[in-house]
Amino acid sequence: MDRDALKAQLEAIIYVSEESVTVGQLEKVLPDVAREELRAALEELVAAGRSPARGLEIRQVAGGYRMYTTTEHHAAVR
Repeated sequence: MDRDALKAQLEAIIYVSEESVTVGQLEKVLPDVAREELRAALEELVAAGRSPARGLEIRQVAGGYRMYTTTEHHAAVR
């Protein structure tokens, strides 16, 4: 699978999840993707969210990954 397509799928899965999504859960829904490839794509998504130009970020929490608004935009969201 193309890395950009994989990252888009991961973003979508994490976005709709009410709880942290673990690598194990992602392996179950994306069985054709190797664990190493999942981890690399997740790390790229985490790094991309650190940009001040982004309003959302993916963070690793509670043994999985969740989507949050960035700190810079908390006031506007409230």
